[in-house]
Amino acid sequence: WNQIAIARATDDTLIGDVGVCVSIDEAEAEIGVTLAPAARGAGHGAAAVAAMIGWLFDYRDVGRVYGITDILNTPSARLMERAGMSFVRQEDAVFNGAHCVEATYEARR
Repeated sequence: WNQIAIARATDDTLIGDVGVCVSIDEAEAEIGVTLAPAARGAGHGAAAVAAMIGWLFDYRDVGRVYGITDILNTPSARLMERAGMSFVRQEDAVFNGAHCVEATYEARR
């Protein structure tokens, strides 16, 4: 995993990061985003994720970028959709020892 900082364009204040993990064969990459609470809802996360997807498609041999979120995390799901990702499936999972349902979103080259 590599973490790429997200800075607010107006004043370069650090407001979060985009995490990316490219598979060994570079066929796909998992992506995630973390934003400071005060920076949420302003489009910064979706813009950063869309930029990372574009970079992975343009400069790496990645054919698929995906992100996973808890099905109850509606803001995260909307962020991925605004970044151009599509819902592909949901499945039962265990996270930190507790049952959850995960939703997977993806963008393809």
